[in-house]
Amino acid sequence: MTVPQPMDGAPQVITDVDEATDATPEVDEATDATPEVDEATDGSPEGDSGLLNAELLETSFALVAPMADALVERFYFRLFRAAPEVYHMFEPGRFGEQKKKLLAALKLTVNSARKPESLVPVLRDLGAKHVQYGVRAQHYPIVGSILLATLAEFAGDAWTEEVRSAWVQAYTVVSDVMLEGARA
Repeated sequence: MTVPQPMDGAPQVITDVDEATDATPEVDEATDATPEVDEATDGSPEGDSGLLNAELLETSFALVAPMADALVERFYFRLFRAAPEVYHMFEPGRFGEQKKKLLAALKLTVNSARKPESLVPVLRDLGAKHVQYGVRAQHYPIVGSILLATLAEFAGDAWTEEVRSAWVQAYTVVSDVMLEGARA
């Protein structure tokens, strides 16, 4: 399988399970912390269009979008290595469809960053659906950490502290609203 390579300066994509036993330290250390909501907000995008840094989300996603298939592949590879217990949540034979759904969710988040309140009903429904698949609250920080590490890997030197903060904030809002839907 030929995998598009990350931006210059980024660690190479690991495509072999045996190669992945040693995680890239600079990527993992950059995302060890659980994403947190800025204390000035309640984590809800309703009524606060300035909550997400749309410009940074858009420009950073544009850098990794040409490698989207490899990015999503790498994300799931890392997820199943870090949390093998979630593998059973995915329907056999439909994994290609799941990869497309993750990419669509990322695109929707980025495209809605200027008006995040438009995401609320979609994210609440998505959170409720994820409960049916067996997703629990404790899975969200794991997914967030792996998503950030994967984005950092593919963005390479373009992954600055500001970009990381923008993605932490976006993931925090998305996961908080999905968890609201899961509890409803």
